[in-house]
Amino acid sequence: SIGPGEVLVVVGNNGTGKSTFARLLLGLIEPVRGQILVDGLEMKQLQPGWWRRQTVFLPQEPALLNATIRDNLLINNPGLDDAALAGIVERAGLKRFLDESPDGLDTMIRDNGWRLSEGIRRRIALGRALATDGQLVIIDEPTESLDDEGCKAVYRVLAGMAEQKRTIIVMSHDKDIV
Repeated sequence: SIGPGEVLVVVGNNGTGKSTFARLLLGLIEPVRGQILVDGLEMKQLQPGWWRRQTVFLPQEPALLNATIRDNLLINNPGLDDAALAGIVERAGLKRFLDESPDGLDTMIRDNGWRLSEGIRRRIALGRALATDGQLVIIDEPTESLDDEGCKAVYRVLAGMAEQKRTIIVMSHDKDIV
């Protein structure tokens, strides 16, 4: 049980089910037994699209769309204005990468982003997650494959969300997060 505004850090060895736990909380898979309650209501009763808009999710292995970086960032919230998008780019630590890319936000992603470095893919996925602005934050190994600058961006994002009293569930071995 985790209450509003609380932070839960989940640690465990590889293969112990941390990512599966995240997918269960998002409703991407259903439990074999037991149930997941959201404010006392069984998750199965929630409309999946509505539930996903209530969450900020960063998966451990993000896949991107074969579209522009802008499209990838806006997929969960296409109505974001340019100022909000710029704020997300800054918070996710993407600004320098975009400034160095000839097409900036209009840079095309190919092969679901697998040609990009893992750190850049994770930053784009973090930006995409931030666009939802949900109150439940589920982040799986957020600093994996990130350089110091990327890690600091994640720490700032998590600290800001904690200050906003969002409920945060993070799977991590990063001692600075733990």
